[in-house]
Amino acid sequence: MLALMMAMRAMMAISIYFATHHRHHATTNIRYNKTVSKTDPGAYRTVGEALAVVPINQAQMFYVHISAGVYVERVLILENLTNMVLIVDGADVTKVTMNRHAPEFPTFQSGTLSDLPVLVSLQNLSLFEILSGQDLRPLLLSFRPKYVHLQMHYKCTFLGFQDTLYAKAGKHLFRKCDIYGTIAVIFGEAIAVFQTCNIFARASNVIYFIVQGRRNLSPSAFVFQNSSFTVAPGIEPHISEYVAYLGRPWFAYSTVVVMERFLDSFISPPGWEIWPGKPTDKLTYVEYKNRGPRADTSHRLNWTGYRALEDATAMKQFTVQEILHRESWIRRTGIPYTVGLIYV
Repeated sequence: MLALMMAMRAMMAISIYFATHHRHHATTNIRYNKTVSKTDPGAYRTVGEALAVVPINQAQMFYVHISAGVYVERVLILENLTNMVLIVDGADVTKVTMNRHAPEFPTFQSGTLSDLPVLVSLQNLSLFEILSGQDLRPLLLSFRPKYVHLQMHYKCTFLGFQDTLYAKAGKHLFRKCDIYGTIAVIFGEAIAVFQTCNIFARASNVIYFIVQGRRNLSPSAFVFQNSSFTVAPGIEPHISEYVAYLGRPWFAYSTVVVMERFLDSFISPPGWEIWPGKPTDKLTYVEYKNRGPRADTSHRLNWTGYRALEDATAMKQFTVQEILHRESWIRRTGIPYTVGLIYV
């Protein structure tokens, strides 16, 4: 696993940012190049319309302000829109949504926000999916880069059902985000770290939080640090009706680390569940110093690749500093994050 971390290399620094517009935020003195608004005269009415007129391959920062409102559209941000900053008014007032789901659309074409450029920072943005039938499989957020991308997500809200967040490739850091879903809440093959996030289970007979899809020895892993796996607000009285698992392996080399997190009582004691027909002898699943009613690992599945560790030295390879290539690209966004372990 250490070789996996050391194999990662630094990437290009093409920048796109989502930032919040707030009276205490540095963006209050920025002069916007374009504005998206439902009401302001002269503003673009959709995010897509504004992005269509952004110059490609920008050398200087280009600022787009997205005013409060609900924008029903699928936003595609292409890789040649460089050095662009998208500034929104906050996750509670600026929301982007789209009703694209299977079977009308393939899973990988149903993302509300898709095909992001090389370096992306999303901040204080709310994305949510419209569910229009119990037999549908909505996909809320799709990251499907053509190249290895670097993506930072800070204080964002992702409201989905099945397959909420698809992190297919690249490197991601999610910090202080709320992610809602049912089956395969978070899935994909990227290298992704989730710090101080809340992963909420919505009403469903069975819940799988994590479905990681590492196929071979290429770099790929999901790391969850100092956050919680729990039920969504409002369904706590029905918690006994649901069966939840931390996750299950999508492919043979599936790699997941759950450390320094809160595990709620509705998570099944085995913690993980096999995917019928999927091997488990090559996977890497690690738990480290978790807390909560289901932090006890004595009843976990007895898989060859499963480990409950207490050694801080062995866990350093899974920290942001190591797994995201010493995080120099994260510092550029100015967003706070935890470099190493919390509990040593």
